[in-house]
Amino acid sequence: MAAEYRGALVKLTGLRFEDQAAFLEVYDQETQLLDSGWIPYPLMPNDPEAWWRESSSNRPDYTFAVRRLETDGFCGICNVHVDWRIGTSTIGIVLGTAHQNQGLGKDGLRTLIRFIFAHIGSRKVKLRVFAFNSRAIHVYQGLGFQLEARYRQEIFRWGQWHDVLDMGLFAQEFIDPQGSIDDGIMTSTGTLTDPIVAT
Repeated sequence: MAAEYRGALVKLTGLRFEDQAAFLEVYDQETQLLDSGWIPYPLMPNDPEAWWRESSSNRPDYTFAVRRLETDGFCGICNVHVDWRIGTSTIGIVLGTAHQNQGLGKDGLRTLIRFIFAHIGSRKVKLRVFAFNSRAIHVYQGLGFQLEARYRQEIFRWGQWHDVLDMGLFAQEFIDPQGSIDDGIMTSTGTLTDPIVAT
């Protein structure tokens, strides 16, 4: 029985072997330029297989597939790195170009953050974003993230240097239409619910 965490538009599931080919389509050059600090070199055909093998739940890094709730179609991935020592979780999300500007990324992040605060118990969620990625910053601010640090001229893109931003979110700052989080997922009516569904 597999578990999944459901939002309004997407669900977070474990990775499947067949996701490798879809990941190649999702992680295109444009996505790499916005997401990664690495040089956007084309992926080799065996890169997704190595990535898939390394994505394990038996360590402080957890990777989820982001899928459309209605069709189960693969949209991208999101991940969490847990630092148990200081009680923080660092997150990231990558969606393919065809799945952007539809509210899927924000819903995926919101679902992931609910999972972290309710089940991992981190006191704080963190992320890093390039300062030129205004669309992503707008989404993060809409979830309640606050600017915590600015690293000046830290990333080189399109022939010039750009700043990198660190943002953070405590549970009490989390903007969630379902309500507040207190030892689980609380709805606006105060009834304890859990987005996990066994399939």
